[in-house]
Amino acid sequence: TFFCAFMYWLMALNPNKRALGIAQNDDAAINLNTRWQNYYINSLPELRPRNRKLNSEEIHFATPLKDIKSGATDDPGLNSILEVQTAKDINLARSFTYNLCLITEICQLPGLGIDVKQMMIGLKAAIPRRRNTAIFLESTARGENYTKKMWDNPKNNYEKVFVSYCADDEYRNDLDWNLKYFELSELEDSEYGDEVKER
Repeated sequence: TFFCAFMYWLMALNPNKRALGIAQNDDAAINLNTRWQNYYINSLPELRPRNRKLNSEEIHFATPLKDIKSGATDDPGLNSILEVQTAKDINLARSFTYNLCLITEICQLPGLGIDVKQMMIGLKAAIPRRRNTAIFLESTARGENYTKKMWDNPKNNYEKVFVSYCADDEYRNDLDWNLKYFELSELEDSEYGDEVKER
């Protein structure tokens, strides 16, 4: 949600930018674009840019063509685009240059038969490595696969940030901290050392 909002904010306030959201399947892609549309709909009117296109695949912040053709304005508007695709799209990120990209649930992709390494090669060709560009990789963990190797690689130029779900108060419960603990090694048939388990 943070990166969705961040990308929306950047696209809605800056001209001539293009951002891509990549989701693991069609439902997730629709969900991602729905979030962007909700940000648009719920923005203050003075912060809501004109839009030329608002559909399930993209939001194009620009003056509607009918307004330009009618002579009502010659201002093209922001001309910034938020678009969404699925990771399985064979034309993923082709034919465009992007400023930003968010790949949601990247760790799930290998399990769906998607070659993440090949996908990233094509994606990096569409996003130049220069100032004011970024690729955000977001996911919950999913075992040992190529994305785990990406996380562990200290030389891949990604800034790694781990945020546990319990960092959000919404996912916390008040606990009775008068808990009694014992060493697992105290149990009969224990194969463990000095781990601690709640009784």
